[in-house]
Amino acid sequence: MKKIIKISVVSILVLVFSLIFFKDRFSNKIKPVVMETNRGNIQLDLDGDGNKDYVVVKNPEDINSRVIEKMIAYDSSDKEIGKLPFDMPINIPMDKSFKTYLVKSDDKIELFSMDFTVGPHQMETMFFGLTRDLLLPVCFVGQPTGPYDCLFYSGNIGGLIVEDVDNNGSLDVIETVDEYPTDGKLSSIEEEAIDNEFKEQDVTEFSQDAKRIAIREKGGRGRPVAWAVYSYNGAFFEPQIDNSYETIFTSLNKKYPQLIKKSQLSKDSLEYNEFTRNFWSKKN
Repeated sequence: MKKIIKISVVSILVLVFSLIFFKDRFSNKIKPVVMETNRGNIQLDLDGDGNKDYVVVKNPEDINSRVIEKMIAYDSSDKEIGKLPFDMPINIPMDKSFKTYLVKSDDKIELFSMDFTVGPHQMETMFFGLTRDLLLPVCFVGQPTGPYDCLFYSGNIGGLIVEDVDNNGSLDVIETVDEYPTDGKLSSIEEEAIDNEFKEQDVTEFSQDAKRIAIREKGGRGRPVAWAVYSYNGAFFEPQIDNSYETIFTSLNKKYPQLIKKSQLSKDSLEYNEFTRNFWSKKN
């Protein structure tokens, strides 16, 4: 039931925002490098043997289901080498969102990722690799306790930066959000439109939060922010904090000079971004 409500909220806000705001009005246009898949399969070297393996993802035939039916990896001779565990439900990803990455310059092993829509312009990304005979998420903690230890967030679709930023031979992941420096103002017509949409969908408990988001959107997105930085350590994407964050941000800022650090956010902007992320998170 909660998932259905969340889907309704997303649908409502997409509708309301499309009526109220101009498309891409405040877009910061940070785009990751995209490697298109071939013939619908994800082709990469999962085990580092120098040969291209491939992953086939089968979506459910039931149009009401939101979960992948199966995901199986095969080697170059079409032998099955790994699959998604049966007890690990993964939502159907965004269309054409599969990307492949070499995570260490001194290793041939590659990972792949898929993106998921979680808000009107927010997304989450999950990375996968081959562990023995299973396709498992590559997370940002060493001992994940659930999917939310493995989902990387971005405030804009296409806004997750995935590259070796500091050229040290390891793949980095940078979560980005927008600054949202100030509130805007909703007209009485816009407020009424939000109230009516939520009332019609019988999810009025979300209307005040939706208004808070709409008011902030009206104030402008401001500058893009390097919200969190991670580096692949051979097992997982390790969070980079303090000096490690600063080092990678220095390299990052040379390529993306419009980016600011999380520490540069005002207290109000920091709290708003935390609220927005929690609002769209599947935890809620």
